Amino acid sequence: MPNAEARPGLLDLEVALAADADHSKRDEIAERLAAEARSVKAALDRGLAPQKAEEARRMIKALFAAHQVVRAVWQFKHKAPVR
Repeated sequence: MPNAEARPGLLDLEVALAADADHSKRDEIAERLAAEARSVKAALDRGLAPQKAEEARRMIKALFAAHQVVRAVWQFKHKAPVR
């Protein structure tokens, strides 16, 4: 197995986060995900048909998971605690 440092990034996101020493890209992506989750939650709070409400709940969970992945990848790439 090749050295992990020599392995190319699997995703553009991984490459971008690896180059993000000041965590500004990480924070930008995390905020976009959080904003989308807030938007979906607001629609859910206003009331949706049962099937759409279930889709909205799944979307919120997916956005939260994506947020966690972004932070975890950044932390792994920089071997630093997440701020």
